Amino acid sequence: MTTYRITPVKHWSGLWAWYAVRDHEFGGTTPDFKIAKADHYNMVANEWLCCWSQAADTDTWTNFDNIVIGATDLEFSNDDPFPAGLIYVAHLPMYPFSRTQRKINEWGQSEWVAETPSTTNFIIDTATPRATVDGRTAPALPFYGFKIEGDRVGDKNKAILTAVNHPSETPGAFVFEGAIEWLLGDSAEAEVLRDYFEFYVYPCLNPQGVWSGYFRSCPENATLDHNREWDDTGVLECIDAFKTAMAADTGGTIDVGFDYHSYMAANNIHGTVYTGDTTGLYGYYETEMVALDGDFDYLQTDILTGLIYEWRDNYSAGLTMYIEQGGETIRNVSDWKTYGENTMKALYEMLVDGRFTNGP
Repeated sequence: MTTYRITPVKHWSGLWAWYAVRDHEFGGTTPDFKIAKADHYNMVANEWLCCWSQAADTDTWTNFDNIVIGATDLEFSNDDPFPAGLIYVAHLPMYPFSRTQRKINEWGQSEWVAETPSTTNFIIDTATPRATVDGRTAPALPFYGFKIEGDRVGDKNKAILTAVNHPSETPGAFVFEGAIEWLLGDSAEAEVLRDYFEFYVYPCLNPQGVWSGYFRSCPENATLDHNREWDDTGVLECIDAFKTAMAADTGGTIDVGFDYHSYMAANNIHGTVYTGDTTGLYGYYETEMVALDGDFDYLQTDILTGLIYEWRDNYSAGLTMYIEQGGETIRNVSDWKTYGENTMKALYEMLVDGRFTNGP
């Protein structure tokens, strides 16, 4: 048996929580992989730590048969040989920037998708090419945005939906994708939600971080947590671009703001909210989510420089949270997408119950 040692590149606070490798040599073999445990963000049993696939952009990812968290190494292998051909091995199912681009092309064909005041061809602006910590150059990737709205004429509520604040949190990107796919679907519930809401959608807040394989930061400054800089200007180009677009697109006022994340631990799903935000709209939303998935609950914390703080304090939003998918291995890509659907279905239930200013 051939043993391969993977050495992840560390970003942000000298930690790592992401790696991905690919090779044609893996095909048809049963290799053993090892990674030093040192400086991993949160390595625990029953958490997604290693998986494989035959493509980067796919929903089909398989956990390894044998996973051992030893004294110094994470070690993993399969009982049977890989299929022939190119094999991808990663910490979590990959959500490459090329998938975001593919989905933008698909979603842009929907009759319910339109430009925002800040976009042309669903692009706000492009990033400045810059060096990465592993010696490459992150290209001038686009900052995407679009609006989802039904054909009803009249006053509407406003919501912002975002994802990939933290590049390594790929389950959150799948959850977000599930939400958008449902919102653009043909169900009567989705139609009603589109008719009474304007959704301003920014599917990748950190494109260069994704392209470069970063953990919680981006090439412009690998030491900064991307979701701790939303109160600043002139620090990160991508944040400045999206803050300007969000203000121009929404007029500076929204009712709902969801930023889709995931969490590296063996836990399940939750919404991260500010301390005390469990009543009013928050209480109604939790009730609807629990009815759809009994694992949902709230984690209360105060990240005063994060994106939902920006929405709550500067956009008068009544319901803001980080939609979090935990890292438990019993949930997979299909489950993550279903969770995303439920985040929109819960909004629909609140809407028809009269919880928002504008409703049927």
